[in-house]
Amino acid sequence: LTAVSQAGTALVMMFMAPIGLIFDRWGSRNTGTLGAAIAMAGFLIVSLATLGAESGYGDEVDIVFITGTLVCDFGSMLNSFSFMGMIWHFPDKQALLLTLINATYQVSAFLPLVMEAVMHGFGSSLSMVLLAYACVVGAACVVCWFAVPNQQEYYAQAKSVLGMPLPRPPKNVDFCGMIQKAWAVLRMDTRAHMASGAAMTFAFALPYFYASLATGYGEALFGRKEDGTRLAELCTSSNGIVGLALAPFVGSLADSLGLKVFLGAMAIILATCTALCGIGSWAAQIVVACLIVLFMALLNLFMSRYILQYAPPNRFGAVQGLYTMSVMLAAGPVSGVGLSMVDVLPRGPDAYRWPMYAQGIAGTIALSLYAVYYHFNPPPEVPSLLDEDEKEIAKGFGCQSFEEVMEVVRIPTRRDLLKALSNSDPAAMKTLVRSIDPEKMMEVMARRPVEDIAQMMEESPDADEDDDDDIKTGTAELVEVTVKTEATNPTEPLLSTRDELNEEPEEFVMMGVYTSEDDRQRRHSKFVSDPIEMSEVLAEGEVVDAPPSGGQDRVRARADELEAALRTGDKAAVNAYLLECPIDEMLSVSLWQEEHLSDAEMKAMDKQFSKLVPGSEFAKILRQRPELREVVQQAMKRAIQRRVKGAGGSIKSAFGKGKK
Repeated sequence: LTAVSQAGTALVMMFMAPIGLIFDRWGSRNTGTLGAAIAMAGFLIVSLATLGAESGYGDEVDIVFITGTLVCDFGSMLNSFSFMGMIWHFPDKQALLLTLINATYQVSAFLPLVMEAVMHGFGSSLSMVLLAYACVVGAACVVCWFAVPNQQEYYAQAKSVLGMPLPRPPKNVDFCGMIQKAWAVLRMDTRAHMASGAAMTFAFALPYFYASLATGYGEALFGRKEDGTRLAELCTSSNGIVGLALAPFVGSLADSLGLKVFLGAMAIILATCTALCGIGSWAAQIVVACLIVLFMALLNLFMSRYILQYAPPNRFGAVQGLYTMSVMLAAGPVSGVGLSMVDVLPRGPDAYRWPMYAQGIAGTIALSLYAVYYHFNPPPEVPSLLDEDEKEIAKGFGCQSFEEVMEVVRIPTRRDLLKALSNSDPAAMKTLVRSIDPEKMMEVMARRPVEDIAQMMEESPDADEDDDDDIKTGTAELVEVTVKTEATNPTEPLLSTRDELNEEPEEFVMMGVYTSEDDRQRRHSKFVSDPIEMSEVLAEGEVVDAPPSGGQDRVRARADELEAALRTGDKAAVNAYLLECPIDEMLSVSLWQEEHLSDAEMKAMDKQFSKLVPGSEFAKILRQRPELREVVQQAMKRAIQRRVKGAGGSIKSAFGKGKK
């Protein structure tokens, strides 16, 4: 049973890449719920197989049992990975969260002991206990659905912590393309990965062998069947106790020691296990069992930290999955040789000792040699990037290459830029965002031909019609605000609540959300009696010329026309606005909207604009009317200014005033 479970775990490790893809595409809530449902199905299959074995159909249900075990492992891993969706909800405790996620596998080692106690206490069969536990896992599906953040919450929280939005999730699942790109990343440092993979392969052999054959080895070593059971229970309880006690400290241990010393410590632990594993003493076996659990925790952590130094952040999950899969595939034959030696050698303790000695010595030598190799061939200071990754990351800064990004964020070297981009510390990311210079970005864009800007618009994602409406989130005492579409009196407030009107208007449309009635009244006055502020703003050095006499009314009329076209979904009117409206008026309208509309209204209008005129169509209009590039540049500048402001930076606003 232990051997089947260990083999199933090794096989399921090969599915880490698709697990990461499922998380990226459907979010943590769906991933966690699906994982719990798959695990429940796996337990039902195992329960059925166990019932068949209890009824005398042992050989006939072997394949059913193995299938159920694999399904359980895959579901549990998928469910555990979903809690990565909370990584931005605890930005100051990310290392602790990661180690706790990994520790769930070790702490679950107590589950067989609990099941055995239930069987003895209630006289239940194993199949019935497994069936009952499947029901418990089914209840976990409901808990995951309500407790785990969904994809929208994950992205919103990440934006709040980092001060900038994350790339939107992929719309299509391209498993083959993801694997090919992950493989391309690994091939950029082939020799280093072959060296580390070989060391991990041989180092994994002894712990796997010892844990898989603990029952048989304990019986052969101490002479009684009960001793074999005791050693197996020792391995199980050690897995849970050591995992529970050391989980919060393993990550900090790696940080404080560094990976060079870390490798040496792993080699010493493995050598100690090799020296003690053959001694017929319970004290020695307790030490070996605890050290093997610790070694496996360190091994898994090393592999994650190692790949982190080679894989770019946007491909970490796929690269780690592919690397882990390769190591497991290579470790299979090495471990298989040790397991087959037990059947070939004469029965007795030596049938287990000699394979363990051989695997332990080989693993210790491999780790020691690799520690030397690692010392003289350290990983790159920053991960290597594929050309398409560099271009994709640069897009987030409104740039086409890292050279342009270096100008915009005022970072002198490519190495320093990659270090900043690879840093998962939210404070470091906010510092990077605050360093963006909107004026420098305008200079960079001004050097580009219109065709480059059009291509960038074509490649930008279109508005997501399925996005949740989060405009109202976090506001207090919301006041519904409506607009009377046929108002003709210029002195009448454009926005008003239903109660303020003397008679019911012909049509009301939701326009925005305010935090109080005072806020609404204050902003009403701006719409009709605030002509001085705009001229003052433009006099302070704004890039747009002030409208001539009567320009305020014309700007407001243009803004009303655009708002009406967006509200009614009049695509032709929006296209006509882009093709016919003078550029200086378009810029003035944009400034007027920034001054008078709330963030919620601006967000709603931007979303509707993107639906009516997606990036590909806007690119065609831009090619037809190249002078629109100035409007695009100003829009991108304001977007960057909002991003910098969201990260806590001080910017020069679109109205020429310093804002915090």
